[in-house]
Amino acid sequence: MAKKKLIVVWSGRFRDFDWQRLELDNLQDFCDVIVLDLCDFLNPKHSEKYAGGSKNDGVYRIQRVGRYISFIWNFKSEINDDVVIISDLRSPRLKVQFCGSLLKFINGKIVWRLTGGAAVGTSSQISLFLLKRAPTVYLFLQSLLKIRFILSRPDLVMIGSSSSEEISEMLLPKKIVRIKASSDDYSMSLSHHEAPGSLSDEPKKVVFIDQGFPAFSTDLDRFSEHRKVNASDFYNLLNRFFSFVESSLTCGLEILSHPKHYGFDFSSQFKTRSVIHGKTIERIRVSELVIAMTSTAISYAILFDKPLILITSDKINQFRFLAIGLKRISHETGAKIFNIDREYTEKDLRDALVIDHAKRESYKRKYLTSRTDEKPNYQVLLDEVINVVD
Repeated sequence: MAKKKLIVVWSGRFRDFDWQRLELDNLQDFCDVIVLDLCDFLNPKHSEKYAGGSKNDGVYRIQRVGRYISFIWNFKSEINDDVVIISDLRSPRLKVQFCGSLLKFINGKIVWRLTGGAAVGTSSQISLFLLKRAPTVYLFLQSLLKIRFILSRPDLVMIGSSSSEEISEMLLPKKIVRIKASSDDYSMSLSHHEAPGSLSDEPKKVVFIDQGFPAFSTDLDRFSEHRKVNASDFYNLLNRFFSFVESSLTCGLEILSHPKHYGFDFSSQFKTRSVIHGKTIERIRVSELVIAMTSTAISYAILFDKPLILITSDKINQFRFLAIGLKRISHETGAKIFNIDREYTEKDLRDALVIDHAKRESYKRKYLTSRTDEKPNYQVLLDEVINVVD
C-alpha cells in the first residue's frame, strides 16, 4: 500500500528543530512528508534574521508567491489520494490568508496545531481578559476573527491544553473538529522519561535556558521596548548572578542555547561557560536547577520535576511585555523571580528550590496537555487524522 501524503505549510523559517518538534521522523515511516517554507515572501524580515533553515531534502523554500501557486497546482493534479495538510497559516494578514485559502484546492484535510506550551501567550491572555471584563467587545472581535479566517479555516484543530481550547473558541466555529493533543515540549519529553537508573552519572549542573535576549535577534524584537536593555550591562549582571549560584550550590552552570542561535558565538556573553546546542531536553532532565526567563522550554523543568527560578533586572522590569510574562509564569508555576540587579543570600536561593507540586499539576493541564494518556502528538495525528482520512 502506498504511503499517504503529509504536507506541512510553514509561514516562518522552517528549521531542523521544527522538523524535530513536529516529530516528522516518526511520521515519515507512515507518510511521504513534504514541507513548504514560505518565510521568504510571507515574513521577509524574519527570513533576514534567521537565514538558516532545515537541510532536510523534504523541505522546499518557496521564495515567490507564484512558485507557491505552482506547487499547489501540481499537488492538485498529481495527488489522487487523500492528503493531510498541517498548516500554520493562522495570521489574519491578507497575504497569509490568501496562501491558506489556496490549500482548499488540494483534496485533503487541513489541520491547525494550537498546541500552546507557555503561560505567556498573548492571545489567551487578551481573550480571557475581554471575556471577563468586556464580553460584548469579546463577542464582536470573535465574530470579526471568524469571518477573517473563513477562507483558510481548517477541517480539524489539534488542541494542546485548556488555554489552547480558549484560543480555538476565539478563532474558529464549533463545527471544526477538535482533537486532544499536547504541547510540542510535552510530546517530545515523553521519549525521555526513562527509568532513574538510565540517568547520566556525570555531576549535576545548573542550566540556563537562553533565549538570545538581548544579544541576538529573538521573537521579542517586534516589541521596541527591548532596546531599553543594554546587552553588555545585562550579561555582566547575569554572569555575576551565575557565579553566585555556582558558589551557593557548589556545582557548575551551563548555557542551553535557543534553536534559532545554533552556531552563534557566545563568548562575549557567557565568557568561558559551556554553551550546549540541541540538547535542551537531555540537559534539563539531569540538571540540579533550571534558570530561565519566559522560554517555553521551562515546560521541561515542570515535566522532569526540577527546581525552577526566573530572572529579571531593573531594565527588564521596564519592558512591559516581558515583565508581565515573568510574573505570570511565576504565578502559574510557583517559581521565584530573582532580580540580577539585587544581592541575595544562599538561603534565598535554597528557599527558592522548593517545588509547588499543586501549581505544577495545574500548569500541565492549562498549558501542556489536554490528554489523559501519554500518547505523543505524532501518534495522535496517525490514529485520529492520517489513518482515518476518508
